[in-house]
Amino acid sequence: EALDSDTIWVCASCETCTTRCPNEIDIAHVMDTLRQMSVRRGVKPSHRQAPIFHRAFLNNVRRFGRMHEASMALDFALRSEGLQGIRKQAGLGMNMLRRGKIKLIPGRLRAGRELNYIFRRAKRKKI
Repeated sequence: EALDSDTIWVCASCETCTTRCPNEIDIAHVMDTLRQMSVRRGVKPSHRQAPIFHRAFLNNVRRFGRMHEASMALDFALRSEGLQGIRKQAGLGMNMLRRGKIKLIPGRLRAGRELNYIFRRAKRKKI
């Protein structure tokens, strides 16, 4: 029942619920685990773009070690709507770039090896 819930896909993983939980449950971690289980079991979400966003987000973190909004938006738009999606987002992206809200070139983390290790372990581990 939890894997079929839309709630796991609309969770922003902001960890507010985890911080405020009076029973000290790591709800954000539970939601992330449920999303991973849902993908592995092939459960079809009612919002088609939610798992696409989730995958684009994780790929972005794996690639850069942190969130790079411009490449994340590009990856998500391409995966969800193809070239049409990129065309739709181009104007907004250019405005954000001009105003300094996003960077064209992502920063890098020094912890690249550690991050790769985490993703390799997570891939091997079955939930």
